Amino acid sequence: MNKKERFCDVDNIVEWRHIITILLALVAMAGQAQTKNTAIVKGYSPALKDSTEVNIYIDNMSVASDTVFSGRFMLSVPVEKLTMSSLFLMGKGCPNYLSTLFLSPGVTVSLMGTDCLHPLWKVDSPVPEQQTINRITEHNSDAIREYLLIDLDDASWDNAQPLPSLL
Repeated sequence: MNKKERFCDVDNIVEWRHIITILLALVAMAGQAQTKNTAIVKGYSPALKDSTEVNIYIDNMSVASDTVFSGRFMLSVPVEKLTMSSLFLMGKGCPNYLSTLFLSPGVTVSLMGTDCLHPLWKVDSPVPEQQTINRITEHNSDAIREYLLIDLDDASWDNAQPLPSLL
């Protein structure tokens, strides 16, 4: 039997089919394993300028970054368990402030706002810890907004008016 006949042999073709099937299964499993250890963070605000940099930090280390295009960004964040992270936007009109996001593997977190004050944006997340942060942010939104606007204006804290008691 010559090489051509041996390659076209029915038994040989069946073996190649098995090998290819096994390889495709391995590739699919690797892709699923990667998805299980990541969280997706998506955001949109029409006020965000193109080329604004978006970063996610865990333990003071940048673990994911993206650049805003048409007011949108999306990050794939590697996480193995419930993790507290920080979102930072660096661009014109964005405050110098870190927003807390709780992330878990396989979770998608969506942020939406109408301005660049990302700490006050609506955060849609199934993670209970994030829902608690959302309630705290909502309760203190007036104070947070004033702080962010002072930061954006680069105004002196000496010129700031005292805030009314929030309790």
